[in-house]
Amino acid sequence: ASNLPAMKAASIFCVLAVLVVRTDATFNFSSVFGDDMVFQGDVTKLDAVYGYGAAPGATVSVTVTAASNEHDSPRSSIGGTGIANSDGVWRVDFTPPARSTTEYTLAASTSAADDGVPTQMSLQRVLFGDVFFCSGQSNMELGMHFTLSRNESYAALRAGNYSYLRLFHFDHNPQVNPTYVTNGSVVAGWRSAATALSSGSLLDFSATCYYFGEAWYDRSAARMGSDIPLGLIESAYGGTMIESWLGVDEQLQCSNITCTSNQSLPFTAATRAACLALGEDTLAKRKEQDHYPRYLREISSGVTAQGAGANAMLYNGMVLPFANMSVCGFLWYQGENNLPFQAGNILNGDGYACLLQKMIQNFRDVFPHSGPDALDAPFGIVTLADSTDEGWGCNVPQMHWAETGNVGFAPNQFLPRTFLATAHDLADPWDDGCMDDASGACCVDTGKPIDPRCNLEHRGWLVQTGEYPGVTEPVTPSMGVTIHPRVKKPIGTRLAQSLWALVTGDQNVAWVGPVLSGCAVEEASDGSRTLRIKFNATMLGNDTIELSAYNKSEEASVTWALMDTDVPGDADANYVYANRQPWWGDSSAWVNVDILSVDGSSILVQLPPTGTLKAIQYGHLSPNGHPQSGHNKVCCGKRSFVTDPCAPESCPLKLRNGNLPAMPFHAAVVNGKCSCFAPQRCDE
Repeated sequence: ASNLPAMKAASIFCVLAVLVVRTDATFNFSSVFGDDMVFQGDVTKLDAVYGYGAAPGATVSVTVTAASNEHDSPRSSIGGTGIANSDGVWRVDFTPPARSTTEYTLAASTSAADDGVPTQMSLQRVLFGDVFFCSGQSNMELGMHFTLSRNESYAALRAGNYSYLRLFHFDHNPQVNPTYVTNGSVVAGWRSAATALSSGSLLDFSATCYYFGEAWYDRSAARMGSDIPLGLIESAYGGTMIESWLGVDEQLQCSNITCTSNQSLPFTAATRAACLALGEDTLAKRKEQDHYPRYLREISSGVTAQGAGANAMLYNGMVLPFANMSVCGFLWYQGENNLPFQAGNILNGDGYACLLQKMIQNFRDVFPHSGPDALDAPFGIVTLADSTDEGWGCNVPQMHWAETGNVGFAPNQFLPRTFLATAHDLADPWDDGCMDDASGACCVDTGKPIDPRCNLEHRGWLVQTGEYPGVTEPVTPSMGVTIHPRVKKPIGTRLAQSLWALVTGDQNVAWVGPVLSGCAVEEASDGSRTLRIKFNATMLGNDTIELSAYNKSEEASVTWALMDTDVPGDADANYVYANRQPWWGDSSAWVNVDILSVDGSSILVQLPPTGTLKAIQYGHLSPNGHPQSGHNKVCCGKRSFVTDPCAPESCPLKLRNGNLPAMPFHAAVVNGKCSCFAPQRCDE
């Protein structure tokens, strides 16, 4: 299992009397609980179960009993009691058993229910293991049905693997007021992954969350020699902004942030009341969405930040209902809808960089039983994938930097106990226009013979349009080729790998790819010039840098030098560029440069024979225009992605053994040496 540090007893008790969403007063558990669920198992910390429908002031008792009457600890009984508040809302804390595959029954009873009838109820087949909370916008919400690796996962479940993996899928649930207890808002209640597959609900479950779960489950089982139960909670909402996902008071500690219910307004203390009132009005008018399975429709259709109400309304309705649970950690995949707005610098306390830091702390504070203490629950961040920019490619490099707390990697001093999966090299292989192409120009299921220019090895990536029945080629449907890449399994694998290194301290497991630490211009006797780019040797550990072959004629080195053009003096402010104007990093003065060789923890790059080097960047710019364009792929340079797709993980620099890509970077070059923008340092 995960070797997370032991937690000290928590004394924080979330106030549950604010708002209870329910239709009757029947004694019941909040709907985030259910049969077949997984609680966080750790005898050194507390768990909690809570609900509604008890008489005000009544005692609620909870007992946890092994279904087989074979406890995996010497204690004869597990349980606790709690007192219902004036609204009949109750919560009981208890010390859970250790992680194991033993199934338990959790029974709750009260001598006085709200309707005056003594009542008891139970949760059956409960497991204690590790629990992760997965949140964000549409790339977190994207279901397994739209991913290239789904059939491998389905086959593994049919073969009997992942027997103790359980899933819970919460629905869109914006709320005006903080909501800790609910009796609805569930897409699919707790169930085993195998049951989710047979029932069809797995198709709609978050692919990023699920693939992380597979990789974490495998690592835990290998370490312990037996399966460790794993519970995954999806609570995500496509088309939303980070401002929807943290408390109002927390986000007002940042400047240059946005009112989500009217995105032309900043969100400040002065605009707070008007913004929240508009969001409340939006929710009051909100119509119910269709009820047929989500994987059959576009999850982002008609779903916008405005549809989620105003700032903090998803925090109120999609985070707080779980806040009294104990979890092992969090996963976060979001940022696309924040691209038109300030990315910011954490040193300035503004924009996305500040909001992400505040949200991480906010989550840790309101999940009081999670992690060793309120500061330490591990928090996983997925950086935006190539081409998931919705036309705002000019702002993706700034977002990538903000997602690391402006340090270039995580964890760091501003984002402690975080772990990262960078996805800049995980674009969908095909051109943006291929999803709807019916001319035969793209390699899709047109019903016509596959274009001979389409490599056989790439046919497994073909896009399913659904317009041509009887297609025999292997195809995968898409929810938008570029905005929702079907490449999700590597993201989950990277998250699990990084977290494993973080919590176990295993020096043989890489937690980050090569990270820039410095550079210096070198001049040979014949007058030719090269740039030695250095990577942090300590972070490399026992691993080495690998340079994969790339097509030089396609300018696919992903490495660019800025010649004879000064870097803006305010580049460290990490501004966004309004109206899709080019980022300074998109200037035509940038020249593609080739990587000549790897030498230990550094690489050697060929520089142009003339001109003054002003800056260097890796992992962002495309030779065809803006970075992350839907018709371009950063890692594959200049080619047509209509018939020649860009294979995932194609950027040339990565760890040889850890298989993690080099972190994207941009740095000024002053007097022949790298000078990163604060707080990032690269002065080695």
